Amino acid sequence: MSHFHHVDGTALAPTVFGSTDSTTGQWKINTSPSYTVGTKGFFILKDGNSVTDQSANTNN
Repeated sequence: MSHFHHVDGTALAPTVFGSTDSTTGQWKINTSPSYTVGTKGFFILKDGNSVTDQSANTNN
């Protein structure tokens, strides 16, 4: 899992985070989803360099 989003206080549709490729059937992530994480929410991008909150909240 390379992207972990914890959204606090809001229910979001899966389509906010990605979509299914109509040709391959594979899930393709949305690299820049538009949402707010909420007060206690966070986003962790596991890219080999970082395992800390990448959201504006910096809830590390």
